[in-house]
Amino acid sequence: MKIVLVLAVSYLFGSVPWALVIGKVFFHKDIRKEGSGNLGASNAGRVLGKPVAVIVTLLDAFKAFFSMMLAFYVTPSIVPLAGLACCIGHCYPVFAGFHGGKAVATSYGISRCFGSSSSRFSASSGSCICAGWFRFPRFFLC
Repeated sequence: MKIVLVLAVSYLFGSVPWALVIGKVFFHKDIRKEGSGNLGASNAGRVLGKPVAVIVTLLDAFKAFFSMMLAFYVTPSIVPLAGLACCIGHCYPVFAGFHGGKAVATSYGISRCFGSSSSRFSASSGSCICAGWFRFPRFFLC
């Protein structure tokens, strides 16, 4: 019963579309109707600006991290499944009509939770991608 509850909470926590929430609350824009139409940090950056993209990236990463920490404290054996449930919630959010983002930042949050070696690799690759996005934004527009 604990396992099902933790996975359901992880999915629901992953289903919070931070890009949509920030866009609607602070900018009164639905980012699904502008830019690429995706509910991710990249589209939030295009539509709402680069500072919002950084905030959305951090919030999406932290939701995976926190769902995995919850699983660790309740049932440590399902920590990877909680991260996967959070990613599935991000890609198919119940709060946004099952149309979400690509779970890049959420996957980054998962890798940060697994330990120092994978975190260093993901931090360095994530930093390179972010540096490239800010330096060559047209190349990263999908």
